[in-house]
Amino acid sequence: MRKKKTDSRKDMNKHGLHYYAQLQKILDARETKSKDVLRRKQMLDHYNKQNYQLEYDRIRNLLHDKTIRGDSLQMLKNRVARLEDFRSKGD
Repeated sequence: MRKKKTDSRKDMNKHGLHYYAQLQKILDARETKSKDVLRRKQMLDHYNKQNYQLEYDRIRNLLHDKTIRGDSLQMLKNRVARLEDFRSKGD
């Protein structure tokens, strides 16, 4: 027995709806992935900036301490200069 034309159209519509539903899921997954990648990058940038800021503050506090020897003082000053250079490049 042959199927009616209307039955085949219903099957095509069901298949088309399923296809578009799957396509929408794929597009949503891509969007979510790109948002997650961006959020992770922002989080790592914030983490790195915070670490350098904390190290910079720690070294500045050490520089204000009067009991530092000459070699250590020069090393800390060089480190501060490198951190300031990094901070200026980051902003």
